[in-house]
Amino acid sequence: MDKQTDPVNQNNSNDELKIVKERLEEVNRIAMLGIWDYYNHTRQLIWSDIIYEIFEYEKQDNLGLQVYEQFIIHQNDRDQIAQLSLNALQMGISFDYTCEIKSAKDNIKWIKIVCKPEVIEGECQRLYGFIQDITRQKAYEKSLLDAELRWQFALESSGDGIWDWNASTNQVFFSKQWLKMLGYSEEQYWHNLEDWDRLIHPEDKEKVYQDLFKHFDGETEIYANEHRLLCKDGTYKWVLDRGKI
Repeated sequence: MDKQTDPVNQNNSNDELKIVKERLEEVNRIAMLGIWDYYNHTRQLIWSDIIYEIFEYEKQDNLGLQVYEQFIIHQNDRDQIAQLSLNALQMGISFDYTCEIKSAKDNIKWIKIVCKPEVIEGECQRLYGFIQDITRQKAYEKSLLDAELRWQFALESSGDGIWDWNASTNQVFFSKQWLKMLGYSEEQYWHNLEDWDRLIHPEDKEKVYQDLFKHFDGETEIYANEHRLLCKDGTYKWVLDRGKI
C-alpha cells in the first residue's frame, strides 16, 4: 500500500499536528499572545481565543474591528492605529504599536499590536499578526523606573556623587550630583577615565592608583581613597572616593 495513502500513517500525522497545535496554543496562552488574520477582499477578520481573553470579551459576541474604538483608551492611539493599518493595506508597511486598553470588564491593560501585510503581485491580500497582553511587563518597567527615581532622590538628598567605570571600554558614567559637587555641568563631555584623571591633584594621584590597583588585585574588599579633585573655579575639594568591582 502506498505510504502516503496509508490511513494509519495519515492518522498518526493528524495526531502529531494536533499535539503541535495544542502545544503552540499553550505557549501563546502563557505569553498571553493572540493571533489574528484579516482578509482584504472578503473583509473577514479572525481572532484567536486568546484575544477574546485579553479583551475579556465573550466569544459569542463576535469581536470585530470595533475593538479599537471600543477598548483603546486614548483617541490618539486609535487614530495612530487606524493610519498604520491603512498604510499596511495600501503600501504594505508592517507595524507594531503599544497602547492602553480598558477591557470589557473595565480592567486597564497594556497591549502590543503587531501587523504584517501579505502582498501578492503588488496588492495586499491579507493582514496578519498578533496582540499580546504586556501589562505585567509594563508594571515591571514602572517599578524599575520608580526604584531608580527613589535611588536618584536619595543620592541627591545625601549629597553623594556616583560614578560607574566600565574598565573594558574605559567609559565612565558620572552622576549629576558628582558633577555638581565640583561645579561642572552635564553639558560638558564627561565619559572616560581621562576626564577624572586630569582632576586629581598631582600630589594625590600616585596613592589613588595604588589603592585602585590593590582592589583590582583582590587585596582589598573595596576601593577607598581620600584625595583632592579640581573644581571648575580652580580650587581643589577633598573627597572620599569609594568603589567595588
